[in-house]
Amino acid sequence: PLSVFCNREKFMEKHSKIYLKNYSPPAYEVLDTQLQVDLFDTYARVSSKIFIRRSFTHGADSDSSLSLAGENLQLDFVKVSGVALLETDYTVDAKSLTLHTVPHFFVLEIGVTIFPEKNKALTGLYASNNNICSQCEPHGFRRITYFLDRPDVMTRFTTIITADKYRYPYLLSNGNLVERRELGDRHWVKWEDPSLKPCYLFALVAGDFDCIAESFITRSGRRVGLQLYLEKGFLSQARHALDSLKRAMQWDEETWSCEYDLDQYMIVAVSDFNMGAMENKGLNIFNTKYVLAQTDTATDQDYCDIAAVIGHEYFHNWSGNRVTCRDWFQITLKEGLTVFRDQCFSSDLYSPAIARIPEVRIMKEKQFLEDASPLSHPIRPESYIEVNNFYTLTVYRKGAEVVRMLQTFLGKALFKKAIEHYFSRYDGQAVTTEDFITAIEAVSGRDFSQFKRWYSTAGTPLINITVEYETETRSVVLSVEQGLSGINLTTGQALHFPLAIGFVGTTGEVLAPYIFPGVQQAGESTYIIDITEPKSVWRFEGFQEKPSVSLFRNFSAPVSYACDRQFDELFTLFSHDTDAVARWEVGQRLFSRAIIEKANTAASSGWGGTQVYSGILACIKHILHTEEDLALVARLVALPSLESVLVQAPSVQRDTVVAAYFSLYRTLGSALQADFLSVYQHCSASIAPYKHSTQEIGKRSLRGICLFYLLYADSAQFVELAVSQYHTAQNMTDRYTALYAINEHDMLERVQLLADFYQKWSQEPLLVNKWLSLQALAPLPETLNTVQTLWQHAAFSIENPNNVHALLGGFTANTVCFHSASGAGYTWLTDCLLQIDKFNPQLAARWAQPLTLYKQVDKERSEKMRSCLLRIVEHTPISEDLYEVAYTGSVSG
Repeated sequence: PLSVFCNREKFMEKHSKIYLKNYSPPAYEVLDTQLQVDLFDTYARVSSKIFIRRSFTHGADSDSSLSLAGENLQLDFVKVSGVALLETDYTVDAKSLTLHTVPHFFVLEIGVTIFPEKNKALTGLYASNNNICSQCEPHGFRRITYFLDRPDVMTRFTTIITADKYRYPYLLSNGNLVERRELGDRHWVKWEDPSLKPCYLFALVAGDFDCIAESFITRSGRRVGLQLYLEKGFLSQARHALDSLKRAMQWDEETWSCEYDLDQYMIVAVSDFNMGAMENKGLNIFNTKYVLAQTDTATDQDYCDIAAVIGHEYFHNWSGNRVTCRDWFQITLKEGLTVFRDQCFSSDLYSPAIARIPEVRIMKEKQFLEDASPLSHPIRPESYIEVNNFYTLTVYRKGAEVVRMLQTFLGKALFKKAIEHYFSRYDGQAVTTEDFITAIEAVSGRDFSQFKRWYSTAGTPLINITVEYETETRSVVLSVEQGLSGINLTTGQALHFPLAIGFVGTTGEVLAPYIFPGVQQAGESTYIIDITEPKSVWRFEGFQEKPSVSLFRNFSAPVSYACDRQFDELFTLFSHDTDAVARWEVGQRLFSRAIIEKANTAASSGWGGTQVYSGILACIKHILHTEEDLALVARLVALPSLESVLVQAPSVQRDTVVAAYFSLYRTLGSALQADFLSVYQHCSASIAPYKHSTQEIGKRSLRGICLFYLLYADSAQFVELAVSQYHTAQNMTDRYTALYAINEHDMLERVQLLADFYQKWSQEPLLVNKWLSLQALAPLPETLNTVQTLWQHAAFSIENPNNVHALLGGFTANTVCFHSASGAGYTWLTDCLLQIDKFNPQLAARWAQPLTLYKQVDKERSEKMRSCLLRIVEHTPISEDLYEVAYTGSVSG
């Protein structure tokens, strides 16, 4: 529409797009930064003393201007080398402070006043539950004071904080505490951080907390003080987080030779936080969601997530802090590598079923959708308006898979040496993805120039594979062809990736072929093919029987693949494949194929006559009674998400796919009712006091999925089983899985248990979030009305990101209700986004993204989704964050 075009023109007059190709090094270096932050009841005064030198690369023979970023600041004074500037010496606008003329070396002093209590965007310095905390990545520091706010400007910080000692007994910042003083009713502390860091890693916290303090001895014998600060009343929920930190520190030393460098390491958990956590040097600030846990308030998944996020932020000390990114296009340099490292940590803590399969599921069911949307972008984007919009699954999760491919190519031992070289070579520097690849090449001796295409290629590659068995030569011939966005790739476009395969006999035995050049063996049963060409053919010989070929083991590359294989081969792999990820993936394909086939047949026809259903039934029965890894069993027998099935059936009437999906749950539950009940009872018979171990997690997980199937088989018969589990549960995992299972069904017991849950746990904010999310996830006719009511509930605050994530996250993940044919769900979401954008643009933009997935729905729904995006674009005023998502989503495709 013309109105959209005109609004874009007006918007772009004020907000220009930033391009990677236009990067230039900073004209000035910041040699040292001294801050003093004086906190008062309703405001804070920030005084900065910055030692600045003109960069030698820009010449030092003449004076020039200097522009500093700053937002929502009240400027009090500016001095250059001790001389106060007149108002004619500088220009201030909503985004910057520009000094008209500065010498090549000078000391810049700036005083500003800020208002943390009024800062609802939760970036910069803001208030949370009567405490003060900061969030500076990517551009929050400019909301604290004027500065060269870019990641390639690295400096040493000294920070003085003063505040009322009764209201704010703890005053924290980066580095080491070197001095403290008493000032009557106020107190004064001084922190020195010896590390070079960009200002996005600055942190400040002031408040009254409970604290648990212990220590860790590094491998060199240094004692590091560990402090975990929590909002009052939650100290009993800190143990798991602190233990996870110690495990992460030891694991990083043993696995990557990375030792911590400061005297203390602090974590502060706050209720109001846009992200999951932030890796500020020496002072991590966490969302309480990723810290608080105890048996009766946290599920197994919560425990696993806490360990992963604690590890992630700690691992950033090297991959992100000591070696940081040159510019914000390089976010995947630190985040992709650190996600990979935290995934390795989780894999060592748990089993592949607990750690790796959920990672792959996120890629296939969420990141692939992002790749297929108008917001599709490479892991290293080429441009942006607001960089906040690129903290995405693509940059993080796909970026981690790109790093994982390098490890697959090199093997773990050589890859470790390459990472050690990368850290050593670039310690204290701000670098690029090219520098990372250069370090890998230097150690491995390999040329990864073609591999670098992964950093600039958007979308999910589609790999077409054909498998032929030559009986006479007893050989398997594998043909591989690369495609992207519906076209075959040429030599100049082809990607470089590892294809991990295995060969499985009819009864599950591992088959070993002769290995030819170009193929390397990884372990006893996996073979890595180095794919570089648009088309390639690979031969494997020496089989005594026709094998079933296991493809992309352990999800060896972030690609989608098509391979036409016989049902018998797929059933063999689902029942017997020794690679847990490949086995799970084949099962997901079988489930999806069964649902789509059912949707294509008459609604009244049964399941019994289809080959795929009969095979699935036999496989599940076999898995339930023979597989010893109970966590793996739980993953294998669970259906894929409804959304992922619908994406695979774009030409099939949507309602028939939805009906077939729930029908398969009911039919499998009924056909295997005795099996599911037997396994449920077996898992229940051996219940012991809660223990967070792989075996016990598996037992609880399998018990939960069995109950889920039983309720779909006969909700009237098994509802009492669910109610009993809920009331007698000795831990939150068992209680929550019972409630989750019954939440799918429109019955009185559901209403009663939800009411009981809220009554018992209304004082636990994280459990209130689960309560909100569950109701938003229910695939029931009244769910939209329910979430609209909850939006006004006393337990819900639009200003709390966790509340918003729970309600909007649950509802947009509810494929049945969010995508109601009326479009009412889209309209309600849009109303919510426009409310949120008034004070927290980052949060609004995050939850606008589901509206951009209109390519995955039918024409009528697609038009309604795009109409909502256009409504957002036309709205005035609108933030950069929300505008970029809505405009890009509405005009592409």
